[in-house]
Amino acid sequence: MKTNSLKSVLLMGALSLTVGAYAQEKVPANKVLDAHDHITYKSVVGPNGQIRCHTMENDSIMRANNPDLPTLRQEEEALQQEIAKFKAAQLNGEAKKIQYTIPVIFHIFTDGSGSENISAAQVQAQLDQLNIDYADQAGSTYGQSADTEIQFCLAQVDDNGTPLAEAGINRITSYGDGPFSNNDFENGMKAATQWDPADFFNIWVADLSGGLLGYAQFPSNSGLAGLNTNGGSANTDGCVILYSTVGSVASPFPGGSPYNLGRTLTHEAGHWLGLRHIWGDGGCSASDYCNDTPESNGSNFGCPTVTNCGTPDMVENYMDYTNDACMHTFTADQTTRMQTVMSVSPRRSTLGQNNVCNLTTVNDDIGVDAIDTPTGTICGESFDPEVVVRNYGTNTITSFTLNYDIDGGANQTENWTGSLGAGQSTTITLPTQTTTNGAHTFNASTSSPNGNNDTNTSNDADAEAFTLDGTGEEVTFTLDTDCYGEESVYELYDDNNNLLYTGGNQNVTLPVTATQNTAGTDPGVYPNEATVEIKWCLTVGECYEFTLWDAYGDGLNGSAVQGCNTDGDYQIEDAQGQVLASMQAPNGTFTFSETANFCLTDNTGLNELANNNFIVFPNPGNGVFNVTMKEAVAGDFTVSVLDVTGRVVMTNVESADQFSIDMSGAAAGTYTVAIQTTNGTMTKRVILK
Repeated sequence: MKTNSLKSVLLMGALSLTVGAYAQEKVPANKVLDAHDHITYKSVVGPNGQIRCHTMENDSIMRANNPDLPTLRQEEEALQQEIAKFKAAQLNGEAKKIQYTIPVIFHIFTDGSGSENISAAQVQAQLDQLNIDYADQAGSTYGQSADTEIQFCLAQVDDNGTPLAEAGINRITSYGDGPFSNNDFENGMKAATQWDPADFFNIWVADLSGGLLGYAQFPSNSGLAGLNTNGGSANTDGCVILYSTVGSVASPFPGGSPYNLGRTLTHEAGHWLGLRHIWGDGGCSASDYCNDTPESNGSNFGCPTVTNCGTPDMVENYMDYTNDACMHTFTADQTTRMQTVMSVSPRRSTLGQNNVCNLTTVNDDIGVDAIDTPTGTICGESFDPEVVVRNYGTNTITSFTLNYDIDGGANQTENWTGSLGAGQSTTITLPTQTTTNGAHTFNASTSSPNGNNDTNTSNDADAEAFTLDGTGEEVTFTLDTDCYGEESVYELYDDNNNLLYTGGNQNVTLPVTATQNTAGTDPGVYPNEATVEIKWCLTVGECYEFTLWDAYGDGLNGSAVQGCNTDGDYQIEDAQGQVLASMQAPNGTFTFSETANFCLTDNTGLNELANNNFIVFPNPGNGVFNVTMKEAVAGDFTVSVLDVTGRVVMTNVESADQFSIDMSGAAAGTYTVAIQTTNGTMTKRVILK
């Protein structure tokens, strides 16, 4: 009996979420300092029902989930030391502000047709507004306003160095059009789509739920002096913004007023560069650690003239919550703070060094982008290789040679002709390959683009390990997700309690490391309200235990969640299309887990009728199974029961339309009932509990 350690992990997570939510309801204003110097913040909902910024609350959650991270106060103390050094060096003439140019990539989540699929023109407008705001060109009325000496540029190449079809844009359609929550991004979507944060400023643009306009991640856990450097939050580094906030003063996003002039990203990029809200997320005594921003006791909305702490609030500062049209100022101290972060934070100081905003001319450059097949375990005695080839150069490729082999054996070639533009890729299906059972390596490489020497051979070759299992049978697992696909995780164990396959949101801690991605591709975090099909290679005659987990504890029952009307289900079928296990909507009302046991039976040699015209009930059963023929059968017919190995364990001759099969003395497991008539043989699986 294996230990369901995943269940305990999920239960603990659910309990912590419940306690955290309750604790936040008790927080006065928007923060509380606990005994361990951790501050829990709660996002402020504005008068129009929107959340202008979720950065502080997201930071609280991140640190609560990563106890090895230093507290925000500890990081602030380390940053203050670096700021003091920076200022001293300036006074001594040893340092000055540096002009930084930060490469930006906008990851746009869309179904390809909705309003969330923002245009390249809107992206350019947003970039223009960022550069205006950070260059102190927005018309500030304050003497302490300053040019930050930080600018932004649209990336011209992707994280593989391939020229982008649209500068600075990565359109992602695999998740649909949303809306998406903060949890969706933090629990998988960011990590699955992020480009190297040491080279790119990652900005995720989407339809966000709950009135959220945006949030950022501080340059936290960044290797500042004296701090833990475990790097636990690198794969979520960047900003998330609502699509309708993308724009500029000159080109507002239609219908997004009053937050459609691009200042949401200006604000969140400020957090990403180390700035705090000007009211210090507290009362008049709280600090944003900038001496030239007046004290305030809280966020401001609209564009008011207000005095809260003895001096007029700087409502025009980009780090307040006022309307986009009201904002126009970064101060000198805010600039010093950002300049310091850019000089000492590892995932900030490297930005711009790889020149990803400059498109280098590389003429004929073809390479292997991926080997889709073979990979993992291949069921059967042969496979059809599929290789993705990409044009990494600037010239259109009209011909090249694809070379391939198995285990370094005899080289085979495929000569390709066509038209492949800069940055484009094509999938080439090669002739069927056969080899022996067991572990192998498939090698692929390109050569002779346009009949010339390849100008960059570093990306020409790739290799993929795989295992060929000629004795296995392909089994298909189909999952229809509810409105929260990211909550689903599955596990498949064999009869010896070995975990064979797992899939779903791998940010949920699983009991053991699993082998994934065999004949099919498991997409990781599952999309919402979608059908996911996954292939397993299993052994005939063996039995298995399948468990479907739900991290939130509400199963696949979408109707139990406000605003969600989609119930999920699943089905497991063998290669002959027979259902081994299933759960059909609307019955997905389990809590944290649903388990099914099944065995894979060898049905070869059974001449099955097109229609299995009999019913077996109850199924699963405790011993006695009742059988009803749907259509009358002329004369006698033979009824056999076979075990998972195909061995006949019981046989009888029947003639009535209704009869029973007594299996009270048999061992629990999966059996096949085979009824042989003059027309052929029909079968059904039964489970004896």
